[in-house]
Amino acid sequence: GFDIAKEAQGKVAKFQFHGQPAELKHGSVVIAAITSCTNTSNPSVMLGAALVAKKACELGLE
Repeated sequence: GFDIAKEAQGKVAKFQFHGQPAELKHGSVVIAAITSCTNTSNPSVMLGAALVAKKACELGLE
């Protein structure tokens, strides 16, 4: 991971999704963000991805 300490790369964020336990590991959100932003001809898509990431951080995702 770029500029991520080795000990932080193993962090797991656990949460409920549709009533089921789920987890995100280091790199999961990055892959989703890259996939969401491949269409650079539509800036609103990138803005939407940024707002989702901002909200995730506000809710405690690290």
